[in-house]
Amino acid sequence: EKQKQLSQHRRFWLALCGRIFRRWNHFKTLKQYENVPIAPGCPQSLVQQVIPVGEKCYLAWHPQPQFPYEFSKPIVRKPVEAGSNLINDELVRSGASGLKDKHPEFVREELAKATFTTKHRWFPRARDKKAKRTPMDREFL
Repeated sequence: EKQKQLSQHRRFWLALCGRIFRRWNHFKTLKQYENVPIAPGCPQSLVQQVIPVGEKCYLAWHPQPQFPYEFSKPIVRKPVEAGSNLINDELVRSGASGLKDKHPEFVREELAKATFTTKHRWFPRARDKKAKRTPMDREFL
């Protein structure tokens, strides 16, 4: 009997502490999680110094970056040539003709395995296409 009461008492306190902890963490902003340093002393580090003030408050210093973003240059991209294809057309045609000859269920499996997706991605619900589309009897509805 006492063991049962103790376990209920313990469960109550654990649940209460969990709620308090979740509520306390709720007020942390995403900015705090974004500014985690990569490595101490690293030039890419966003937070140079963190000082604990009491139990629930931390003071962090974010120094000005050495190289401002405004003076950075965009990445130069090479233009794609008009005549060249990224995918060879012959490969696409041969692959499409190979899929047409097979049973639809095997095609689904093959496409799902090749792209690491489910079959529903390739063959959505057919019942939407077959649904009866009745015209509205009144324009204002």
